[in-house]
Amino acid sequence: MTDRSSTSPWGVFLSSLILGAVFLGECWMTWRKWPDLVVDFGRNLYIPWRMNQGEVLYRDLDAIFGPLSHHIDALLFRLFDTSFLTLVVANLFGIVVLSGAIYYFFHKYLGIWAANLTTLSFLTSFAFGQYLWTGNYNYVTPYSQESVHGIILLVLLVCVASNALQGGRWWSALFMGGLYGLACMTRLEMFVTGTLVVACHLLLAATESSCRSLPWATRLFSILGGFTLSVLGFHSLTGQFPLSYLWFDFNRLLWAGRIDQNPFYANMIGTDHLADHVWLMGQNLFWIVAMISTTLLFSRYGLASAGQRRHFSIIFVWSPLVPAGMWIWNAPIMDYLTQSLRALPVLVLVMGLAFWYVRRRSGTSGHILQSHSAPLLLWAMFSFGMLLKILFNTKISHYGFVHAMPASLLLVGFLTAWLPKQVGNHGIDPTRFRMIMTLLIALALARNAYLSQTLYGMKNFSVGEGKDRIVYYAPQLDSRGAVIRYFLSWMEKHASPDATFVVIPEGVMLNYLSRHATTTPSMSFLPLELRRIPEEKQIDHFERRPPDYVVVVFRPLVEYGYKTLFGEDASQPGAKMVRWIHGRYHPVSTMQPKVRGADSPGPLATDPFWIQILAKNQP
Repeated sequence: MTDRSSTSPWGVFLSSLILGAVFLGECWMTWRKWPDLVVDFGRNLYIPWRMNQGEVLYRDLDAIFGPLSHHIDALLFRLFDTSFLTLVVANLFGIVVLSGAIYYFFHKYLGIWAANLTTLSFLTSFAFGQYLWTGNYNYVTPYSQESVHGIILLVLLVCVASNALQGGRWWSALFMGGLYGLACMTRLEMFVTGTLVVACHLLLAATESSCRSLPWATRLFSILGGFTLSVLGFHSLTGQFPLSYLWFDFNRLLWAGRIDQNPFYANMIGTDHLADHVWLMGQNLFWIVAMISTTLLFSRYGLASAGQRRHFSIIFVWSPLVPAGMWIWNAPIMDYLTQSLRALPVLVLVMGLAFWYVRRRSGTSGHILQSHSAPLLLWAMFSFGMLLKILFNTKISHYGFVHAMPASLLLVGFLTAWLPKQVGNHGIDPTRFRMIMTLLIALALARNAYLSQTLYGMKNFSVGEGKDRIVYYAPQLDSRGAVIRYFLSWMEKHASPDATFVVIPEGVMLNYLSRHATTTPSMSFLPLELRRIPEEKQIDHFERRPPDYVVVVFRPLVEYGYKTLFGEDASQPGAKMVRWIHGRYHPVSTMQPKVRGADSPGPLATDPFWIQILAKNQP
C-alpha cells in the first residue's frame, strides 16, 4: 500500500530538503508577525515569567487549562532567557517535531507521496497560516500553548500506538500511557481525544493477530502504568496534581448553563444556527463527492492508447482542472475558509468506515491492507475526537488550526494514496487519479498560502524591543500597534519599575512587554471568565491588592452577544467592576488614534482603538 520509492533513503532525503526549505521560507516570510497584541497570547508569556518570580500557578495566577505547558515555558525561561524569542524558538522546534511525526506516520502507512503532501499541507496551511485579522491561530504563537503541546503529544501517541499494534513490546504500551498522561495535562479536549485513541487501540489490539505477542491485560496495565508514572512524576517535580484542572475546565464550558445557550461556544461548535450549519455541511459534502466522482470518471473513461484518441483523452481528462482551479482560486475568501471543510466530520466517518471495511475484508491473513488499515483507523479516531469542538462549524481558521488539522491531513492522504490504490483494482488509472487530486490539493495549498501572506504582508510596524520585538500591522490599517507602543513609552517615563497595573477587560501582553505585574490572579475579565469567577470575588481581589493603575483597553464583546463595550451596560458582566474602579481611580492619560487635524497623542489612523490609564486616588 506504500509507494515503491517509499523505502528509498534518497527519496526521504530529498523530501527532507524540500520540506526543510518550505519551513525556513515560512519562518523568513512571517518572522515575528504571528501574535495578536491584545487577545490571548500574552498569558503564554506572562504566566511563566511570573512563575519564575515566585508566584504559584492556580493560586496567584489563574490558569484555565492544564499546568504542563506553563511549567515547560517557565523552565525554558529559566534555562535561556525570559523573552518572546525564547518561546518562538521553542515552538518552532515543536513544529519540526510535529512535522517529523506527521511525515513518519503517513510515510509508513501511505507512502512517500502522501507523507510529502500531508507535511506540506501542515506547514503551509496550519503551522504558519493566518486567515483572520487576529493573529494567534498558528503553531508559533498560539492562543493557547496547551493546544499545541497537546496536539504534538497526541500525534506522537498515535504513532506509538500504531507501532504497538504491529507487535510492540510492553514498553511501547508504557510509553503510550506516558504520552497519554502528558496530553491529559494540557486541555480537556486533549484528554477526551487521547481517551478515544487509547480505547480504539485497545479494541484493535483485542482483534489484531499481530498483537498476540503481548497479552491484552499486560498491554492495558502497561498503559495505565505509564499514565500513572507521568502523573506522579509531574506531581513530584512541581508539587501540583496535574489533573485537578479537568473538573474546572469541564465546568468552564457550563458557566452559562448549556453550551448551546452560550453565544461564544454555540458559534464555535455550530449549534447557534444548527439547521444552517448542517445545510452548509451538506452542500460542501455534495461538492466534494462530486469532485471525487468526476475525477474517478475521468480516470476511468479518459483512457486511450494511441493516435488522436490519446490527444482527445488528454484534453478530456485534464481540461476540467482549468475551471476547477479558477473556482478554487477565485472563491470568496470567507466562503472558502468557512465552508470548504465543513464536511470534514462526515468525511472522517466515511474514511474510518472504509478503513474498517478493508481491514475486515482482509481478515487475519496479515495482508498489508489489513496491517495498514488499523493505524489509519487510529488516526481517524484521533481526527474525529479533535473535531468535536467545532463539529458543525468546521474550518481551518480560528480554532480549526488545531482541531481540523488531523482530519485535513487524513483527507489529503486518503485522496492521494489510499483511494488511488483501491480504485486501481477496478479499471481506473490510479496514477491519473492521484495526479488530478494532487494538483487540486496543491492549488488549495497555494490559495491558503496566498491568503496568509496577504495578511502577513501588511505587518511592518515594530512593538517592543530586542528579543520581545513583535511586528504588527501598519498604523494606517490597525492602530493597536502604535497605541500600544505609545503606552509602553508612557509607562517607562511615568511609572516606577515596581508599579503594578491591571488591564480590563483583557490585555496581559501589556504587563509582559512593560514588565509590570498585575495584582489579581485573573488576567482576563471577559464575560466567560466573570461567570467562572464572579465580579464580587474579582472586586475582593482588587481590594486586597489594589494596583497602582488600571488600564482600560478598547475591546468589543460582540462574540459574547453584547453590543456595548465592557461594563457600559449595567446588565452585562463587568458593570460592577467598572463602577468600583471609577470610584477609586481617576484618568491620567488617554491614548487613541488621531483624527486628521486634531491634536491627540496617539497615532494617525481611522479605527476606534484606544487605551485609558487610570491612577489610584490619593487618600
